Amino acid sequence: MNIKAVVSKLTDREDNLLGMASVTFEDYGIKMNDIRILEGKNGGKPWVAFPARKRNDGGFQDVVHPVTQESREAIIKAIMDEYNKK
Repeated sequence: MNIKAVVSKLTDREDNLLGMASVTFEDYGIKMNDIRILEGKNGGKPWVAFPARKRNDGGFQDVVHPVTQESREAIIKAIMDEYNKK
C-alpha cells in the first residue's frame, strides 16, 4: 500500500487539536481528508482521529476509517511520521 500523508501542524490552538492531515492512497487514486491529530489526555501521546460526523443523538459516526488493523497502523504511521518531521 503506497500511502502519502500531508500534515498541517497547528501552532496557535486553544484545544487539543495539534494538526490536520490528508492521506493519499496512490495505488488506488483515493484521498482521505480531515484527519485530526489530537493531543492525548493531560498532554499525553498524540493520536489520530479519522473523519466523523455528529449524529442527532450527540454521538459520532465515522465517515471513513480503516477496516483492518494492518491498514490502520500503516495510515497512522504515515501521518505521525510526517507530523514528527514538522
